[in-house]
Formats: sequence, structure tokens, C-alpha cells
Amino acid sequence: MSTPVAISKKPCLCGYDSSSCGGGHMTSQLNNSSRKRKLQGASYFDDVLMEGMKNLSFDQIQREQELLHGVADDVDLDDNTIDDLLLELESHLHRMKKGTAYELAERQDPSYVSNREFHLAFLRSSHFEPKASAAKMITFFKYKQDLFGEDSLVRDITVQDLNQDDLSCLLDGNIQFSPFRDRSGRTIFAEFLGLRTKTTIRTVLRARLYMLANSVETMIDISKGSVIIGYLVEQYGGCWKEESCLWKLSLSDLTAFIYVTAIQ
Repeated sequence: MSTPVAISKKPCLCGYDSSSCGGGHMTSQLNNSSRKRKLQGASYFDDVLMEGMKNLSFDQIQREQELLHGVADDVDLDDNTIDDLLLELESHLHRMKKGTAYELAERQDPSYVSNREFHLAFLRSSHFEPKASAAKMITFFKYKQDLFGEDSLVRDITVQDLNQDDLSCLLDGNIQFSPFRDRSGRTIFAEFLGLRTKTTIRTVLRARLYMLANSVETMIDISKGSVIIGYLVEQYGGCWKEESCLWKLSLSDLTAFIYVTAIQ
């Protein structure tokens, strides 16, 4: 992945307002070489994908490809195995939670945090790997606290939690759900970056978290997951060092975020 070299206060290449995104975000001006590489469009993401695959076994590569294209078989586990995995997940959480937003949420409402279906959703999202699931839960509560405050930790995010900027981000139409599912039954969530008005990373993340959280309505949604398609037209990520930025890609990201790129 390209490394940004020079820093300036010009508007970010990804379309965000670097002066007000929070966390001291600064625009990353890419050098001529990396800029040319980005303009190659889809081939750039192919490079990212291939780089991530270098350290995987043949079986792991096969699994990731199946997930990417929606042809992977559903994992079917018996109740006893699921119970064992849930216990292992709780064990990992116990070791990881000290000083985290997860621990704070647990103190606020233990029943919300320890809900079986809630834990099972994270297990499914990590292919029933307890340690990875625990890490996801810790991260989920961290960003929930960062974006919506401590009082949101043990309740669902609703439209009442959104401010005017968040609502404008949604009404721009750059974040949409498809009425259809993909071949494996996953819901399809699309971002049209060319429709995005000048906004902040924080606003986009708040709007995205609200939409994703409210898209999970059935066990099918939980078990199948979602596909997120980013349609990149006249927008290219320049904020590679921003921790919460969409553009920090890895192989595991690409199995969850499928990017369709286009050059006008």
C-alpha cells in the first residue's frame, strides 16, 4: 500500500473536510508515482488483494475468494459447539476488556452486553473465530462511544441520535441500500462517493453506523452479513493514516467491502 509523503492543509483527496474531521486529520498529498497508481482504478485494489494473499495458505485463499464472490457454504454448527465457542468468546473478552468502552458498557447494563444473540452475531461475522470476534466487539463499543457518547453504549442507535449534518449526509443519497440481495443472500449496501457533499469523516461514520445497525432485522441478516460497494468516481482516498478512515484496506477488509471502481 502506498505511503503518503507530504502533508498539507488542502481539502482531502477523499472528499472530506480535513479542517474539521476531528482527531487532527490532515490531508495526505500523494506523490506523482502513487497518484498515477491510484488512477489505474480497479488494478490498484487487485494489488492490495494480492499483497494480502501472499501470507495465506491455499485453503485460506480459497475461503476468502468464496466469501468475496458470495459462493461460500454456510457454517452449520450444532448447539453444543456454539455454546463452547460462546464460552471461549467470553474468555477472550474477559482478557481484553480492561479499560475499554466494552467494560464501561458491561458496568452500565450487563444484560445488554452479555446477550447471547448479540455475541452470536459477532461470532458469525468472524467465521466463528472467538478471539477475532472478541476483538471486533471491543472495537465496536470503542467506536460507538467515540461517535455517539457513553450514553449510547447499551442501547440501539436511532434517528433521534443524528444531528442535522448526519441527516444531510443520509439525504445526499451517497449511502443507500439495495432492495435486492446478492447470490448468497447478503444485503447490499452502497456508497456513491461522487454524491457526497463536503463533510467530515465523523459525520460519515455516524451516518454509516446508524444505517448498518438498523439494517440487521432478521437472523438471515446476521448469518449472511452484508456487502458494501464503494463506487469510486472522481474520489480517491488520501487519508491513509486516519485510523477510522474507510481507505485503510487489508485482505480481510476486502472480503467485507467490495469496491467497484470507475474512472470518468
